[in-house]
Amino acid sequence: MNQFTNSGHSAIGSALGYYYQGLYALVQLMDKTDDDAHVSVESWDDVYLEDTDVRELHQLKHSIDANKNITIKNKQIWQAMFVWADYCLKENVNDGVFILATVCKIKTGDFLEVLLQDDSDRKLLHQELVNEAKTVLKKRSDAKLDQKTWKYKSKTLPYEDRYKGCKAFLEMKRDDQLSLINNIKIKPSSFQIQDADEMVIARLPHTANEIKSSLSKRIIQWWDKEIVDSLTGKRKRVITKSELNTFITSKIVELFDDGLSDDMQQIPMPSSIDMHPVMKQQLDLVQAREHVRRRCLEREWVARLQRDKWIDDNPANVSKLENWDDELISDWEFRFDENRALIDEGATTEVAGGAELLKWSLTQAHNDVPPIRDNWNSPKLVHGSYQFLSKSKKVGWHTNFRELVQIDEDESS
Repeated sequence: MNQFTNSGHSAIGSALGYYYQGLYALVQLMDKTDDDAHVSVESWDDVYLEDTDVRELHQLKHSIDANKNITIKNKQIWQAMFVWADYCLKENVNDGVFILATVCKIKTGDFLEVLLQDDSDRKLLHQELVNEAKTVLKKRSDAKLDQKTWKYKSKTLPYEDRYKGCKAFLEMKRDDQLSLINNIKIKPSSFQIQDADEMVIARLPHTANEIKSSLSKRIIQWWDKEIVDSLTGKRKRVITKSELNTFITSKIVELFDDGLSDDMQQIPMPSSIDMHPVMKQQLDLVQAREHVRRRCLEREWVARLQRDKWIDDNPANVSKLENWDDELISDWEFRFDENRALIDEGATTEVAGGAELLKWSLTQAHNDVPPIRDNWNSPKLVHGSYQFLSKSKKVGWHTNFRELVQIDEDESS
């Protein structure tokens, strides 16, 4: 038995639900044709999408179990109703389209089935919603008043997960209730989180098949970062279709030209990274300061992940990287020999000279060595690749690093 997936305290479902919001927003925006269409997460609703004059408020109910059925009594319905009722207090109810998207199915014969047709008569559904809301509030009120039947005073009252939606709905004017119901759409059996990659690929019809998978992964990676930045205030709240199109176009060009796309801005930095022991020895020999070590660590991490991504995309990129590494080593070797000559002349010391060579690799090398491809603009790849090469002693900083640095077989990668 898996102790994590079977734990009653597992937060997996909630975590996936939050992540699903971003992926769902991406798919919805990809379906829009207007460059001015824009989407946001956790603003008016789980996902808020505006396209010309249409405002769509999407309530998402992601579940690990897609075999569940939803009915008029489900908490998901009333949680959505609470959000939508709040919107209607501040905005015209007729200005919004209220969409409930769920991976689950509507139970056969339930009153919610009328929401599957845009022009259906929803008066009976309205009455059933009113009845259900009143029932919930009455049972909650009875339980609160009747202390004899309410045996668990320390626990919450019944229907804690839906009574706010019931209350908010009943507080609306009848005409507003009807307008809201008439503007609701339901999307049962929506895609599940594990199908997100396929959903994105399906929306790249004019892209060469050989790059679709790589392109989809990069779109999702970029999108994840943009969503996080929008939630943390690092960028504007909404993401537009034109931004998405610009990113997709640039990646298609990169992947189609040589397969070496620039993904370095999208590579996340972990909160802590362990330094490779050989890399540490190299830095110790030239007495590198703490801020220099941090830069080495960060640049190597980003460069290594970028290199790994290229190789995963296409194993043939191994030879491209090896050829480029030879150019890096050649340029480093000239400066290394020049540094050794200065030490022999007494113009510098092994430690000071090595520290300068290390500094060059982190600050100037990208100006002196050829880029891995035309129009490559990120200096981090050069900086980090030198640190990557230092782990296998293909380059080094101290004049005698080859003799002084000890390397085990397990530490050579």
